[in-house]
Amino acid sequence: AEEEEAMRKSAEVKVTRLAAYKETRKAAEEKEAKRKTTGEEANKLAVEEERCSAAEEEEARRKAAADRAKSMAVEEEARKGAEEEEAMRKSAEVKVTRLAAYKETRKAAEEKEAKRKTTEEKAKRLAADEEARAMAEEEEARRKAAEEDVKRLATDTETRNAAEGRGGQEKSSRR
Repeated sequence: AEEEEAMRKSAEVKVTRLAAYKETRKAAEEKEAKRKTTGEEANKLAVEEERCSAAEEEEARRKAAADRAKSMAVEEEARKGAEEEEAMRKSAEVKVTRLAAYKETRKAAEEKEAKRKTTEEKAKRLAADEEARAMAEEEEARRKAAEEDVKRLATDTETRNAAEGRGGQEKSSRR
């Protein structure tokens, strides 16, 4: 009976130990399963985190490229605006230069015309003066010729009278 009791107790101890071992093993397996699950979840989270990080970096690159493109477009627009403004300024300068040249040419032409008119008027005055002088000279020449004719006639008359013998008396009566 003592042996039986010892064997029973020994069996109970073995059963208790086996149960404790099974429980410990089960707890260890559950812990390992949890660890594995946690590791897988951590891996999944790391992969997801990496994917999100890559997506954020890609979005940042896309935004930076869009910002650069926008900046370049603004710069291009500003450059075009500046070129258009420069072209308009040059065009205005050319117009001003042309206008100044036209005004200068016109002024020179007007001065030339005024000189021509002045010269023409002077020439007309000179011609009129020359004509008046020539007419005065002709008139003077005619007057002198007439005086010469009168003197010659008087001399001829005196000569004829003297030749006829009546010269001295008629001469004094004529005067």
